[in-house]
Amino acid sequence: MSTDPLDPATIRDLARLAGLPLEDDELPRRIAGGASTAIAAVAGSLREPLFDFEPNDYLATLEGLAEAPPGAAT
Repeated sequence: MSTDPLDPATIRDLARLAGLPLEDDELPRRIAGGASTAIAAVAGSLREPLFDFEPNDYLATLEGLAEAPPGAAT
């Protein structure tokens, strides 16, 4: 079994069932690779914090980033 969530054969079969023509054997491989990468990214984000800061500090961080640099016209 493939370690990727999707493999080119699955993509080829799904496209055939949906009546979608695939130009060559490279396209299902590219679709499977991209989809597998997207699935891995979403799965990885579920295990990591969404913020580098405490949520209470997030607004203050955004306001600090929005401040005009010294010497800038206001």
